[in-house]
Amino acid sequence: MARKLSVGAYILAILITCSSAVLFNVGAIKIGLPDYYRTAVRWPQSYCNTGKFVCAKPTPFHFIIHALIPMYHGHEKVPQFNKTGCTHTQPKTEKDINNELLAPLGDELRINWPSLGIEKHYLKLWRYGWKLHGMCSEFADHPFDYFDKALSLVRQHDFMLELIRGSGPKNHMFEKRCP
Repeated sequence: MARKLSVGAYILAILITCSSAVLFNVGAIKIGLPDYYRTAVRWPQSYCNTGKFVCAKPTPFHFIIHALIPMYHGHEKVPQFNKTGCTHTQPKTEKDINNELLAPLGDELRINWPSLGIEKHYLKLWRYGWKLHGMCSEFADHPFDYFDKALSLVRQHDFMLELIRGSGPKNHMFEKRCP
């Protein structure tokens, strides 16, 4: 079992494919809504034991969200928002991410998408994730829904159980398809 858990030294990319509306033709230049989301999770015990980071104690003993990444078919990331194409919706900015907005998700976010550092900069971490990936998701103008989507995808899987059963990851990847 210790050997299987050592896989956690890497960020595990969880490919969870969910259908969503698409605003572009497959043969066209890729702009618009993502085709699916890749949920990357990490094993905090390994992350914090590398010696490169100072983590708060106690360190979580479950997989945590690293990112919810909007993807196009062909394993192509939706580009970061730059006002030129990933969405036709004016996205909320990272400044719109605040404790009041995320209050209904607060405890679950802190457990499943925590800031591992000793400073516990939760909002800084979530704003960074929003800026990199959320602003070009189908939830560009509804950041609450972006974070709720990440949590709902994580709720669907017991990554530790899957790892123990040997059903994932292969090449550090879990691949799951949403019904």
